[in-house]
Amino acid sequence: MKQQGFNLVELLVVLAIIGILATVSIPAYRDYMTKAKLIGVYSTISLLKIKAFDYYLQTGLWPDNAEAVGITLEKYKTEVIDSLEIRADCSDYGGGFCLVANLAAAITNTPGSKFVLKAEEYAGLLSWKCIAVGLSKAIIPSSCAV
Repeated sequence: MKQQGFNLVELLVVLAIIGILATVSIPAYRDYMTKAKLIGVYSTISLLKIKAFDYYLQTGLWPDNAEAVGITLEKYKTEVIDSLEIRADCSDYGGGFCLVANLAAAITNTPGSKFVLKAEEYAGLLSWKCIAVGLSKAIIPSSCAV
């Protein structure tokens, strides 16, 4: 007699394999989704960086608030970004000008996590340093070279 279908042992082996794959892939997928959202945050503060640098080129000073560059920070608030700050004196991160994105704890699972873009001047040259506060290296976007 010819057997049709699968027996119980074969089905249990398939379920065990699916369970193992799920335990490996679900955390990786979660990190991937968080990293994608953080890339959006980096893009947002990069846009603000351009506006702040334009202000700096026109006045020779860094802006100390959003009104100086003609933007409303509230419009940049999303499910990932709790708030944005423009600081002319960024003493928390070594002084100078910086843009701070305060991240939602629900996204990063870490209260108080932030993305900071800090302007650094050396010998008349300007560079931007990205500082990730309270974020694991697995979810920091590669565009944020820390």
